[in-house]
Amino acid sequence: MVEILKQTRSICSQCGEIVPATYEVRSGEQVFFSRICPAHGSVDTDLGYHAAFYRRSFEVEKIMIARYGDGGDSDISHGLSPFPLRKPGGLAILEVTERCNLTCPMCYAYSSPSERDYTLAEIETRLDQLIEVEGKGISLQISGGEPSVRKDLDQIAAMVKKKGFGHLEMVSNGIRLAREADFAQKLVSWGFTSVYLQFDSTRPEDIVKLRGEDLWDVRVKAIAALERVKLPSTLAVSLYEGLNSDQIQQAVHFAWEHPDTVCAIAFQAATPFGRFELNGKGDAAPRKLRMPEILTLIEEQTSVPQNLFFPVGEGSPLCNAFSLLKYTRDGYKPLAPNFTLEEFMSVMGERPNMTLRMLTRGRSAVLPQIVTNIGGTLKLIKTLWPHIGSDPSIWTNHKTLTLFVKPFMDESDLDMSRIERCCFHNASPRGVMSFCALNARMRPAEPHARESAFVPLPTRRSKNETVAAE
Repeated sequence: MVEILKQTRSICSQCGEIVPATYEVRSGEQVFFSRICPAHGSVDTDLGYHAAFYRRSFEVEKIMIARYGDGGDSDISHGLSPFPLRKPGGLAILEVTERCNLTCPMCYAYSSPSERDYTLAEIETRLDQLIEVEGKGISLQISGGEPSVRKDLDQIAAMVKKKGFGHLEMVSNGIRLAREADFAQKLVSWGFTSVYLQFDSTRPEDIVKLRGEDLWDVRVKAIAALERVKLPSTLAVSLYEGLNSDQIQQAVHFAWEHPDTVCAIAFQAATPFGRFELNGKGDAAPRKLRMPEILTLIEEQTSVPQNLFFPVGEGSPLCNAFSLLKYTRDGYKPLAPNFTLEEFMSVMGERPNMTLRMLTRGRSAVLPQIVTNIGGTLKLIKTLWPHIGSDPSIWTNHKTLTLFVKPFMDESDLDMSRIERCCFHNASPRGVMSFCALNARMRPAEPHARESAFVPLPTRRSKNETVAAE
């Protein structure tokens, strides 16, 4: 007997039409995402034996929609997106270049050294589009490609500040941070409030598999550079089943060793879009890790229970989750080990995407947000106080760690309701849209049939140092 958990809509991977879709439980508590296209038939995606997780997630989603709404038939993108956006995001992503000083075997943007930078005029247009869609104050993540290969990051940062964005974060592989002694200080002086640093694993062989070469020394030197200027950072870990999926505890321990810079870890699912050649050109990808599997791995390796992860913003519980940890002499521990979902919902107020904006803001930017929402902050403290005790240092020593979980959608599990309520909006040449929709549906249409030659890091070093010095 089939149990229908949710009815939604998806996209046929062959014709691109919107088609009906369902989340179904079949024998043995196995969950499937099923789509039926009138022209191309049905396609089922196995989501694993996680029926209890999906039942609970859809119950939570109903509570969230009842509280926050689902946006109805509105489209806040005003036609700037090929896919309607029902809700403002909590984080905007702006790609400033297609170039990169790596050619990673896994890269959703298909970047390489031979690609191009976007012009400042193109960037300004996309910034204006983001403000039109999201409003001022949205946190902005500068991405690429590798943003640090540009020589005009200071001009881009000044433009971002002038337009009225909030927290400004740079995504980076860390090469320029590791090679150029004063680059971290430059980022601070230009107004960057954090760095989203590619990390992946503490094992060099894992990094070689994911990135094409051993970058462990680069990671360590980049973190040291960020520590010197006390610039907050998030470690980005792309989890690939059977490779680095056992490295979660090691990433948390690394963060514990570097509390003056690492304030968050983002556990992402390695997802087969863009360039995905981890097993060699044309080989099939392994099964993608999804939310319940990542949460299980975290619980097994860190003892942070799944019930202490909460939805991010107003998006689907299947899209994002986070948990807060506190620094202790023995490692990071849950900040509020008995905090419940009901208590969490009660302190989020009516605009939980503002919470996401606050979570993505650097530590130096959090205080103004607290002051402007003093009522909600006092409610949060009052609710948390019985759980964490009366130690005031928890609120003042900054030594907390946020664990984010982000399992991306691809063509196998595209859910239109998740796309429309996405918390992470990307400003691209094709408009402002859900990050997953861009990567799963738009990038494959780009002209990337040409091959980019792989150039190992030692050969590039002199060129990178020249770029950094200019």
